[in-house]
Amino acid sequence: MRIKHATLAVLIVGIIFGGVLISSAMGLWQTESSKTPQKIETGAFAGEGDPVDIRGSYTFSDIANAFPISVEVLAEAFSVEENPADFQLKVLEANYPSEGEVEMGTSSVRLFVARYTGLPYERTGEEALFSHAVEFLVQEGKLSGEEAVLIPTMEPKAVLKQEEETVIEEEHVEPLVKGNTTVADLFALGLSEEEIISVIGEYGSKGEVVRDVCNSNGVAFSAAKLTLQELAEE
Repeated sequence: MRIKHATLAVLIVGIIFGGVLISSAMGLWQTESSKTPQKIETGAFAGEGDPVDIRGSYTFSDIANAFPISVEVLAEAFSVEENPADFQLKVLEANYPSEGEVEMGTSSVRLFVARYTGLPYERTGEEALFSHAVEFLVQEGKLSGEEAVLIPTMEPKAVLKQEEETVIEEEHVEPLVKGNTTVADLFALGLSEEEIISVIGEYGSKGEVVRDVCNSNGVAFSAAKLTLQELAEE
């Protein structure tokens, strides 16, 4: 039996849209990038969200949806007053440029979320927190006094406003690969495992800091960072 062109076209359109509707109903069809962090794969916390995978594009609302922590707690810890649910983490780095080996940014939020929730996270030593956030964690029994004195602290310059974010994001260009970038961050930037290993060498886990992997493999981090940056921008 020969099918007419018009009938065939209708059948093709029906199959395509029917597949989309079925996938959408089953939760398999996504039109927007996921703001859900990767899961911890092993150990006592297997299946829980991994704080290491929190990214600069996340908002406080995204984090509250993925971890047992509220927008209000995050807003208080990082001195965000206006529209905290929509506050993107990369704005912190724009307001507080890295000072040597210490920075206030996405890694700071990773550390705070991990200590608040009790999830595992190995500090790189670069993550700074506001002093009142450290005091809060200690008072809540979520951070030991011994670790508290080791965390670099800063004081808020001012309460961040939503209007300031727009100006900051237009002027600030956030480097894709930095001193506290982890292997998981490289995957999030779209690099393949083969590309990552070819630049930094073999690594143990995705939570490892790229700089540490380079050092253990005898690779110059400064050169590797430039290569990784170029690969991420392709």
